[in-house]
This record gives sequence, structure tokens and C-alpha cells, in this order.
Amino acid sequence: MKKVLKFIGNLDLYIAGFSLVAVVVITLAGVFMRKVLNSPLAWLEEMQLLFFVYSIFFGGAAAFRYGSQIGIDLVANRLHGNARKALEIFDVVVTVAILIAFAVGGYQLMTSRAVLRKVTPYFKIGYRYIDFAAPASFVLMCVQYVIFTVRKFMGLHNPYMTEPDKAGSDEIGEGGKEV
Repeated sequence: MKKVLKFIGNLDLYIAGFSLVAVVVITLAGVFMRKVLNSPLAWLEEMQLLFFVYSIFFGGAAAFRYGSQIGIDLVANRLHGNARKALEIFDVVVTVAILIAFAVGGYQLMTSRAVLRKVTPYFKIGYRYIDFAAPASFVLMCVQYVIFTVRKFMGLHNPYMTEPDKAGSDEIGEGGKEV
């Protein structure tokens, strides 16, 4: 059961990683087919689009998991104590509100009439399946960011990554203490 939950918890990483590898592989195959065999792949662009979109959006969700999203901390670095915590809470509230707005907008785009009728030229894949990456990843970003921030306030700075100590132990136990 733990393995299944871990797999589901890392699904964004798997989707982003698979999509990135797929983009590279099919792009190389496309170059080979076009330049060496002089027989271009008609479906290449639509698959590149699909895999690029999924790698970017789900990669963004993975970045939020590790706290690797872009941030400008010029003001935060000058604050200490409660003022810094208040700024961080404000940051989380604003970021989550924006991500929810993006998720709603992405869902509206995905379910709009124009998108429901639009399909890719070769495989006839509905654009709603391509556009699904946006609202799904924005929801994941919200969840990941809230979890990351709560765990950070609890003293477990990054709940998903283990931090090796100087002796080489890479396990962190309850409460962020090394095992």
C-alpha cells in the first residue's frame, strides 16, 4: 500500500520525466527520419506539443514540491521573526489564490466549446486532453506549496527531500531529526 501511495504521490514527477524523455526521443527520431532517411514524421509536431505541455506543467508542480519555484526574497531576507512569518503566510495566500485562479481558467479553457471540437491533425487527439495538464498541475502546485510551507513552519524545511548529515546518513526521522 505504501508503494502505491508513494507512486501516486510522485505521479507529477513521473509524468514530467516521461514527457521530457519522450520529447527528446521523438525529436531525435524526427531529425534522423528527416535528415538521414529523407522521410519526415507527419505526427512529430503534435506529439512534441503534447509532451512539452505535460513536461512543463507537471515539472512546475514538482518544482513547488521541492520549493524550487522562482522567488524574489529581497524583502524577506531583511525581515526576522514574526514579520518574516507574516510575509511568508501572505505569500502563500496570494500564490495559492493565483494558482486557483489559473486552475479555474485552465478548466474553463479545457471545457470550452472551441477546445472540445478542436483535435490534432494526425492522431485526432482532442485538445482537452492536452489542456488538461494546466488545471491539474495548478491544483497540484497549490497542494504541494501548502504542504511545503506547513512542513517548513513545523521545522521540517523540505518534507520530500532527505538531507544527509556529515556522516553520510540520509534518513530524516519524525520532527526532522536525523536517524
